[in-house]
Amino acid sequence: MNSKNAVILVALSSLLSMAPALAEKTEKFRVISTDFFDRKHLDIKDPQTKVNIVAEVDRLVRGLFFDKSKVNGIWLRSREELARTAAQAKSTTVLKPIINFYLSKLGTSHCLFTTDEDESFYYLESLFGSLQKKGNAKEYGVPGFVTGGTGFPEKTVRYVLAGSAADKSGIEVGDEITSVNGKTEYTYKDCLAAAGTELAITYKRQGLDKTARLKPKQMDHFKAYLKAMEDSLRTLTIEVEIGGKKREVTLTYIHMYSGGPQVRETLESLLNDKGASDALILDLRDGYGGASLTDIDCLFRNPANYPVFERRYASGAKYAQNLCFTRPVVALINSGSRSGKELLAYTLKKTGRATLVGECTAGYVVAGSFQKIDQHCALYIACADCTIDGKRLEGVGVEPDIKIPNESLHEKGYQKQLMVAIKEALRQVVKSETVDKSTREGSQ
Repeated sequence: MNSKNAVILVALSSLLSMAPALAEKTEKFRVISTDFFDRKHLDIKDPQTKVNIVAEVDRLVRGLFFDKSKVNGIWLRSREELARTAAQAKSTTVLKPIINFYLSKLGTSHCLFTTDEDESFYYLESLFGSLQKKGNAKEYGVPGFVTGGTGFPEKTVRYVLAGSAADKSGIEVGDEITSVNGKTEYTYKDCLAAAGTELAITYKRQGLDKTARLKPKQMDHFKAYLKAMEDSLRTLTIEVEIGGKKREVTLTYIHMYSGGPQVRETLESLLNDKGASDALILDLRDGYGGASLTDIDCLFRNPANYPVFERRYASGAKYAQNLCFTRPVVALINSGSRSGKELLAYTLKKTGRATLVGECTAGYVVAGSFQKIDQHCALYIACADCTIDGKRLEGVGVEPDIKIPNESLHEKGYQKQLMVAIKEALRQVVKSETVDKSTREGSQ
């Protein structure tokens, strides 16, 4: 696959911020006093560097953004104002929201100027490198928590990767990170700078001050998300009454934090290991996109076409490969479910293969292209419009079958959605077995 095709493959995939979210954050610079432009952080020492960055953003938008009417109208009317405003910025910290404000005028997701102060910079670089099969993936000390976005304040934890250093330290959704290694004005880059050593994190949880010490594991970011999917695997055993008799129902829980290479194989492997499960809870909340519809093939396959394959070894060990999962599925979604994962949610709902629980997805469904500007910054730009089944999900999203909003924006709301999904999965197991039993009795 060449690099151009890889970018288009990601079309139905990745990620980031839609205009309303960007506008919410970047509108603020309009009313910020002039001292905002004097902040000292990652100074741009060479004025020409700033000019080059803005010029490259302009070139990429004009060359790659899919809607030429917006380029020729909105963007061309704004580019000179962008250049004048950006000229006042003395650091990337200030330049970033200025550029993103003007990108937000395009009114489309997958338009983001990101820097090495952001988690998205490292993840996008890693994902696109994986898709384009570029070697020498860069490894960093991944802390495992992500803050801000989709209604969460900038320093509030939106999600935690299962099995990560943050997860093991007890950090939860809704925690407000107040300092990293003593710095109250920190960025994601400060977390990475402590690679190989402990991070001292202070945070507030429902008004209480707390501390955590964690040692991030050196990993490529995409692989860290894939590993978190593996580490999210849980088995829940719950006793229920079916047909007047009590029995234990086994539920499998898997959190798909992103799409991308190896995700389909990982899902198949995890479900194969849990072949006796009565139902699956597939968590599509938060993280990134990057998913392809083929990622969930095993949920749709006909067992007659994929018979169980078994290997037996001289030692007596045996391994059975089952590439089909035919039992009930419940999928969790929220406003952090985006791009490729919205395609998964759409097809699960349309086909009736799964019940969707949670909140409407992001509505970030266009093609994205990741373009490095220099070693410190990059532009993620919408390069193609997309539809599925003739429908455009951009700005619309996918609605859940059972709506459970997390209005509190903390762990309790996150877990409430999961508990409702568990309850729904149990209901479906009972229903399917009751119907199956009545069908068998009727045929006798």
